[in-house]
Amino acid sequence: MKLTKILMVLPLSLLSISAIAGMNDVNGSTKCTTVDSISKKKAIVKACTYDGAVGGSMSYAISQLNFKLPNGNTYRTVNDATFDFDKNGNVQNLKESISINGKAAEIINLHYKTFKKISDKEIESRYEKKNPNFSDVLQCFKYIKKDAAFCVPYEFISSMS
Repeated sequence: MKLTKILMVLPLSLLSISAIAGMNDVNGSTKCTTVDSISKKKAIVKACTYDGAVGGSMSYAISQLNFKLPNGNTYRTVNDATFDFDKNGNVQNLKESISINGKAAEIINLHYKTFKKISDKEIESRYEKKNPNFSDVLQCFKYIKKDAAFCVPYEFISSMS
């Protein structure tokens, strides 16, 4: 789910359970994709486990997850955001802090076979459909100034909001 949609849905869901703010511990399993080179399409897909916390309020959203691969490697992802809303309910003043294993990162969406970038506009257009399909999308924490990333299925991320 695009961050602005998550930021609008998360506080509303928290309010619906009579909470001003909240955090939830999460854990489970998913598929993790380590991408050594996006341009060369070099990636390894493995089952992995995760634990961490997600939460938010009317002015922040946070996701801190640790993914453990079968070989023992761990990827620590952080996506913290602060924001507010304008008079029309649109997100404004968005400030994000995104990292992977303590290094600055950006979040990008990639097609899982071609590794071509999927635009936010394309993601938004899929949400407009009755039954949006994101089975071909990976949401990735891409290292800044590197061609490498750590990815999970987009559907995994959108299910956490």
